[in-house]
Amino acid sequence: APRALSRAGGTILTVRGLRVSTITGGNYTCKVGETIFSGYIDTAGAVPGLNCLILPGLAKGVHAVEIAMNGQEFTSTGEFPINVFDPLHIQNLFPKGVAIGRDGQSITIVGYGLLEKDPTNTKGTISGPVVRVGGENINAEYKDNSHVVFQAPLLAAGSPATQRSVELTVNDQDFTTSGLVLDFYEWDATAGCPRDCNGRGTCISQWVWDDQRQQEVQEFRCACRPIFAGLDCSGSFAMVNMIPRSGPQTGGTAVSITGFNLFLATDSTNYRCKFGSQQVQAKYTEPTTLVCVTPAYYLNGTVGVEISIDNGTTWTNEGHVHLFAFQLQPSIGRIEPSIAPALGHTVVRVLSDRNHTFTTAPYDANACVNEPFCEWRLNRHHDGLACRFGDVVSTEARFVNIHEIACIAPAAPSTIFPTGITFSEVVVSLTLNGQQLLPDVFRFMYIGNTTFQNVLPSISALQGQSTITVKGAGFVNTADLKCKFGFAAAPSVTYGDSNTLLVQTPFQQNPSTVVMQCTFNGQQWQQVSNFQYIEMWTIAGLQPSYGPETGGSYVTVTGLNFVDSSALACKVGDVLSVAGNGTRGPMFLSNTTILCPTPASIIPRPPFSNEGADQCTGYFFKGFRRNLCLSGNFDCSWKILDGTTQYLQCNLQDFGEVIVSSPVDVDRLTTDKENFHPDVPLRQTKDVFLSLDGSNWVKFTAEPGQPDQKFLFVDRSNVWIDVCYIRQFKK
Repeated sequence: APRALSRAGGTILTVRGLRVSTITGGNYTCKVGETIFSGYIDTAGAVPGLNCLILPGLAKGVHAVEIAMNGQEFTSTGEFPINVFDPLHIQNLFPKGVAIGRDGQSITIVGYGLLEKDPTNTKGTISGPVVRVGGENINAEYKDNSHVVFQAPLLAAGSPATQRSVELTVNDQDFTTSGLVLDFYEWDATAGCPRDCNGRGTCISQWVWDDQRQQEVQEFRCACRPIFAGLDCSGSFAMVNMIPRSGPQTGGTAVSITGFNLFLATDSTNYRCKFGSQQVQAKYTEPTTLVCVTPAYYLNGTVGVEISIDNGTTWTNEGHVHLFAFQLQPSIGRIEPSIAPALGHTVVRVLSDRNHTFTTAPYDANACVNEPFCEWRLNRHHDGLACRFGDVVSTEARFVNIHEIACIAPAAPSTIFPTGITFSEVVVSLTLNGQQLLPDVFRFMYIGNTTFQNVLPSISALQGQSTITVKGAGFVNTADLKCKFGFAAAPSVTYGDSNTLLVQTPFQQNPSTVVMQCTFNGQQWQQVSNFQYIEMWTIAGLQPSYGPETGGSYVTVTGLNFVDSSALACKVGDVLSVAGNGTRGPMFLSNTTILCPTPASIIPRPPFSNEGADQCTGYFFKGFRRNLCLSGNFDCSWKILDGTTQYLQCNLQDFGEVIVSSPVDVDRLTTDKENFHPDVPLRQTKDVFLSLDGSNWVKFTAEPGQPDQKFLFVDRSNVWIDVCYIRQFKK
């Protein structure tokens, strides 16, 4: 209790329930919506409770209430919502006095923002209007949001004249502080008119029969002038509200004024409005409404507004309550963002230019936006604040500060997205009063039919820094193009084309599957896909660690943290093989084993040369299974057998006979030359790299002091063809 409270704050909210008690080291708190307030334990009632002082600034609307004994673990029932409403304001009484000793005198309270009891809420969120006269609470009858009626309390005849304060509440706790008073005055109908009719009427008399005296007596009463009413003629017309409350200095703003007792005028031409010192004709449009068009008023500030229903003879004299702001129209510098999805709901920042302020005096300080009551008056001052997107008006607009207004972009009309069109532009403009648009306009883009189809790869190491490709349709290149993985923002997002984005993955703390999202305007995020982060994989060994230079084999890579990824790739040296490449792509076997294909890596053969070992007078060749020294009359060259395998053919120049091959074990070859070495095959080593995300590569790294393991390519020619047995034929 209470179940409703004012945004102005200052209310003590009491929550009672089970196990609400004093505890050691307790941190007693109430949470209203998402706002937390400090409290203290109240043991005065039959059921212990927690009292919290509600500070100003709660948002208008219905909020759930929860409590915590330790400041952290809140209840979660949501069973007791409260209604937060704008502060109530009352500004006039009609009539302003009642006669002592007379019963049944009705008083009308005029104000704005008045609320009635909510009949749909069985627990009575809004308890309905209650008037406090002095110290006495009296139920009032709700008429509309601008006035309620109550019966004045009866003071016994002979009581002295007095004044009593009049205030209003709708939650039985928070009363207004208007300072209004109700006069209780002495009056004997046979002695004269009450209060001499307040100068607003004529005192007349008539003879009536008095049953108590059993004789005729002369009674006096007021014949009020046409625009006044009440026993003492203190009741009259009043100004209740006006919309809008601001406009340009050049005038031309149509101000709709809600009033009370406007029908008392004797002629429709007698209605007038006064803005400061300037009077204009008013148009009577319905029993409670006048419309006045503002004159040109070259003042950057506010003036009081009054109305008259007797052609300017009598004015409401409440210009201090009803203020209209004349303003030099500000300029708009830019809007951010300038793009939104077709469904709308984007918060668009409208920023002023050249340090202009959107707000008007006396609400032109930034502090006003952060002070609840001043903010409420500021927003009330700019009723009609709206942004227009093409032909669609968004009234969901508010002041962020005196230089910035936030508007919610509405949904784009379906007519601006014909078949095949993924985006369309409209013009954005701003009005501060619901009528005059500021002259500055800006282009705004709606995006339609944006879809995300797949992500390649959908995996990354925890360290991030891998580049993934996002495929879809309807992509637009904007300054606010962003992506995130869970809560981690991508370091960079590059627009490729309307179907492609390149995104760099960010760092993540722990292995997990997160939701990847992207936005084109920095606000609305669209889910792209689930994305997996894993521990960085490592290579522990290669088996076998060698193979033929002609390739065509597989090396078994063992290690840790392997996963079956669409981006699985191997590199042997600089030769890349990727998954999905038929039988020659890498294959995932388990989280510790992957097969990588070995490419052909033909070992370069050294050229023949007359310059060789000092001991060789012929051709010296190093590395074809052994060092060979052939006499100068041999003509040798490498020949291609099947496109990948090479063999050596030598001819004897002197006799022109072909040296033929023979299946003789190479180890049986002998020579008398001292530099003829044992079997020395040609060979070269290459690093083996593994990637699971297409960007991060690892290779085998040995423990300190141990050699790195690489893949060894060897000359295996003797496996594929016979080794040449060199014979020298002589005639």
